[in-house]
Amino acid sequence: MPELTTIEQRVKEAVASCIHGGRLDEIRKDHHLVDDLGFDSLDITMLEMDLEERFSLRIADSDIRKMETVDHVIGYIMENMTNDPWQEVQ
Repeated sequence: MPELTTIEQRVKEAVASCIHGGRLDEIRKDHHLVDDLGFDSLDITMLEMDLEERFSLRIADSDIRKMETVDHVIGYIMENMTNDPWQEVQ
């Protein structure tokens, strides 16, 4: 049986994958994507595509650009998920 992974963990994994050499254990919910993590417009686009795939949802370009912190991303995902957030992740 697969291990249950939280939305927060999955979002942090997506964020870490967009940072060259980024480590998952160094990402905090209060990190600002641009100011703290150095995201540029390409990183934001990559994050958007990664999140859409991980969570099976569509994120408007205007919405992703409003998400300033990791916590904003987590909140957006929780509010807009169409799948059960407690489902097991394969």
